[in-house]
Amino acid sequence: MPRDDCRVVTGYVRLDNSNRSHTDYAALGSRLLSLDVPITAFLDPLGTADIRAGHRVTVEPASLDECWLYRMARGAILPPGNPFKDTLEYHAVQHAKSAWLAAASQASESLLLWCDLGLLHVRGVTAEGIAGLVHRVSERAALDRITVASIWGPPAIDSVDPLRVNWWCAGGVLVVPRTMALWFDRRVRDMAESLYRQTGRVTWEVNTWAMVWAHHPERFAHWRCDHDASLVEAGP
Repeated sequence: MPRDDCRVVTGYVRLDNSNRSHTDYAALGSRLLSLDVPITAFLDPLGTADIRAGHRVTVEPASLDECWLYRMARGAILPPGNPFKDTLEYHAVQHAKSAWLAAASQASESLLLWCDLGLLHVRGVTAEGIAGLVHRVSERAALDRITVASIWGPPAIDSVDPLRVNWWCAGGVLVVPRTMALWFDRRVRDMAESLYRQTGRVTWEVNTWAMVWAHHPERFAHWRCDHDASLVEAGP
């Protein structure tokens, strides 16, 4: 069984866009939240009733109005993408991941493992695979670096194109030491705000994470993966 040195953190705000239904999110999230590991889940009360949480899950409320990017960047220019998914609301919720990690950093576990609520939709990713990742994070992950699941490897300064999705960071999982969660959230906010102030734009959260990584490479480690089972089975 995984040790309790790692806490899974996840979150969900109900947007009801046509990319994936609330029913699908509820089913996928219920499977994730059934894992026998410590979990903090930030859940929209509008969807909580449909999501079953296991006995080791701490549920905290979440809402769109509390997402800092949504409050900051009303009227922002959106990057070209899927108009049914890549809305301002979607980008705001995705950027809330770092804030939820920071909020969860008051827990006793040394390491926080972000897992998207819908992570189990990824081809080849299983509940057993996620549980194995929790165990390996507990045993192996660095306590002084953020460990990224990365498709492209480490980014260089000015390598991130905000007008397209960059896969320096895969996004669905991220390992953050509890002691670095507040720092990471502050840097994510700074990068997103800088982009918005300079260009009027917002971008995907994985791009913002990559910008932070590029500016602070000494604070990051990574494992190579793709959008398949290696997302959880190759790391850390």
